[in-house]
Amino acid sequence: MGAPRVAAGVAFCLGVSLAGSAGADDVLQPGTPALDPPTLVALGVVLPITGDDNFNATVTVRYRVTGTTGWRDALPLQHVHVELVQGLSVTPQFAGSIFDLAPGTSYDIELHAVDPDGSVDQTLMLTGTTRSVPAHDPAHPHVVQVTDTGTLTTALAAAQAGDVIELADGTYAGSFALNASGTATDPIVIRGTSEEGTILDGGGCASCNVLEVYGSYVHVEQLTLAHANRALRFETQAATDDVVRYVHAKDVVLGFGSSPDQANFYIADNTLEGRLVWPCVYASTDTSCNGSPAMAGLHANDDGIHVEGDGHVIAYNRISGFGDAMKVEQDGSVSVDFYGNDVLWTYDNAIELDTSERNTRALRNRFTNTYAPLSFQPI
Repeated sequence: MGAPRVAAGVAFCLGVSLAGSAGADDVLQPGTPALDPPTLVALGVVLPITGDDNFNATVTVRYRVTGTTGWRDALPLQHVHVELVQGLSVTPQFAGSIFDLAPGTSYDIELHAVDPDGSVDQTLMLTGTTRSVPAHDPAHPHVVQVTDTGTLTTALAAAQAGDVIELADGTYAGSFALNASGTATDPIVIRGTSEEGTILDGGGCASCNVLEVYGSYVHVEQLTLAHANRALRFETQAATDDVVRYVHAKDVVLGFGSSPDQANFYIADNTLEGRLVWPCVYASTDTSCNGSPAMAGLHANDDGIHVEGDGHVIAYNRISGFGDAMKVEQDGSVSVDFYGNDVLWTYDNAIELDTSERNTRALRNRFTNTYAPLSFQPI
């Protein structure tokens, strides 16, 4: 679960009315609505406000594909109880998500704000477009064939936007790094011939990452990362639009790692196998698990998929043998999606959403043999 990082109490479970207090303003005054960073299948909406101190206003939501006439109802926005949040500054707002949208599609969104105090009845409009699934190949591909450790190191050192570094099946021993960025149309692609046959082998290193990526618009695909402290880390703060798919991470303490303020990653269709074995869990008194009963929680931060920042999509991954299988690790993160993931077993949480700000979404996942399936303390 991890220790709470702000004062105890889950804000959305508590109802507090300021009506009648000195200086209270019960009349809702909507600001300009905005969208959080879009994901493939959801749009997060935020409506800044003043007033409604007695929490009796409502904001309903409708949406339609741009250019069509038929509206569909979405879940209403929620009035965020910002007065209860400690350790993080949150603007007074309504917020919520529209689910089950199509990738790469434009939508019209209608917000209908009503407050019986002051007879508020206001309609606000905005338009948003979901992201598309990242393309597999650059618009202008330049294929670089790699057959051994030396040619891989050379290809990574010389990589430019549009390069497709194709690794032949085989074992590539060492720890590797890419210090370059692609572009939105021409990412750098590192791709194995087959997920199980192309192996980057860290050799059991106690502190290294098998692969380190320093840049944006980098795709890592169709290979195995094995036998190290961590399989893969995106090292650059504020990197954007990196992709991991069809990657097998095995015999590692940590799976896929991140750095602050990153955005719009797509991590999908991967298999991650850590070193922890069920029933080694957070509170286990088995000395082979935690070392001693006093060391309960020793492996709580042996993370499987660890993201920071906004707009990430973590989907259709199979995960086992880590502390937290999936985790949001940056305070104030918004618009992060976890769906279709299959957690077979985990030491602590199947998913940890702690201290994300709004519109972090976890749906249609399967969690089996977890110490605590879902942590949100608080969100």
